[in-house]
Amino acid sequence: MLSYHKDLQIRQKYTPGHVRTKPVKHIVIHGTGGASNARPLIKWMLNPGQAQANRYKRGVALFHYMIDRDGSITELIDPSRWVYHASIGRMDGGTIGIELGNPSKTNGEPYTDPQYVALVNLIEFLLADYRDIDSVISHRYAKEVMGKSGTKNCPGNFDWELLSNMLKKFGVTRKAHDCLQLNL
Repeated sequence: MLSYHKDLQIRQKYTPGHVRTKPVKHIVIHGTGGASNARPLIKWMLNPGQAQANRYKRGVALFHYMIDRDGSITELIDPSRWVYHASIGRMDGGTIGIELGNPSKTNGEPYTDPQYVALVNLIEFLLADYRDIDSVISHRYAKEVMGKSGTKNCPGNFDWELLSNMLKKFGVTRKAHDCLQLNL
């Protein structure tokens, strides 16, 4: 059974996100690089240094969803609004960011089966509301498309072939190693 809940603390303390002015075209997959689940990550985010708190207030380094190692999904920012999560500037306005818990600081641990199942369920849920979504991409790929170097291994040890197979009913095409085109 899918476990889903909203945590309002981040949007209440920092920002609810920016008003969308363009359609959502991409789902961007991230790895947390050290956090296995939402609870300690949210606690850490609520007590950052002043510089990071100012970034959060501007909507920088935030994301919409977190999927824990056990497959639990936490919504931090309402997907009807946008935040800077992929380091691609205002282009983030056409994306939804999903963090996957990974205990490795380099995102080197494999993701769990419950995370992949939850991710597919979340993608299906989002496709019902955001009909312009046409791809699922990595954070690294998003940066490369914008001509910025992607130094962070994000999402890292992610099985794109497995996700592609799980999303077959959407006519998925592998556009690149870490980019799936949805042919809806």
